[in-house]
Amino acid sequence: MSFCVISHTADVALDISATTKPKLFEEAAKGYQYLLLENQECHPLEDYIIQLEGNDHESLLVKWLSELAYIFETKQQIACDFKVLALKNNHLRAKVGFAPYDPKMHSIQKDVKAVTYSDLKIEKTSKGFKTRIVFDI
Repeated sequence: MSFCVISHTADVALDISATTKPKLFEEAAKGYQYLLLENQECHPLEDYIIQLEGNDHESLLVKWLSELAYIFETKQQIACDFKVLALKNNHLRAKVGFAPYDPKMHSIQKDVKAVTYSDLKIEKTSKGFKTRIVFDI
């Protein structure tokens, strides 16, 4: 696991690290899925291509995670598998595997209401990249 859950005032945060920015986005998505289900099994049945535009990589990260939360809330689909296909300047293209939410199989652990910009900064490190992302629950 390349993310760590951090206690945060009235919210929950993830510290995320990865060797590349695309992997950082994938790890952030895995962290979101972990918060939602806390390691319950999820097997994708459908793949979707998600394309997003943003002002910078920080705004793309918020939009990326917000899109996964939106799909869960509106379509009852849980994002299970993540592959960033392109991450350039202000554009993200990713393939995401989704599984239908089934209350008999899945127990929602944390109801993520929003992804925030609170103290959000993607930083270059000697091993790649890191960030902290805060979720409103």
